[in-house]
Amino acid sequence: MPRELAMACAPHSMSLDDPEKKYGPHAMRWVRVYANESAAAAMRKEGRTRFPAGSILAKEKLVDREGEDFDAVAFMVKHEEGKFEKSGGWEFLFYPAPEGADAYDGCVTCHRVGAKRDYVFGTFEDEESND
Repeated sequence: MPRELAMACAPHSMSLDDPEKKYGPHAMRWVRVYANESAAAAMRKEGRTRFPAGSILAKEKLVDREGEDFDAVAFMVKHEEGKFEKSGGWEFLFYPAPEGADAYDGCVTCHRVGAKRDYVFGTFEDEESND
């Protein structure tokens, strides 16, 4: 994950003693992203600005690039209009669950930077195109 993007995920109230606290939950990690079919179809669409309800994105946080083991998983689940309004309908889930009631707010704050792209950063590459 680019350092600039990882830094954007850091809540302002965090201590700056270690990289994860300084640069956010994705610091010092490789991230592998998965999408269900509705999310993948939306990401393939040129000029995409919105994901349909039912879209699911999952991010594995890996310690190294070739790693098979992950130390956390984050999910974004798109809901019908009227739910999770402050995040454009996205529910953010993280395992293992972070301590503190503001974990969801931290995700929303970071992803709000990408609000014009429906709170999602990056682009989607089909697995076949990575060969």
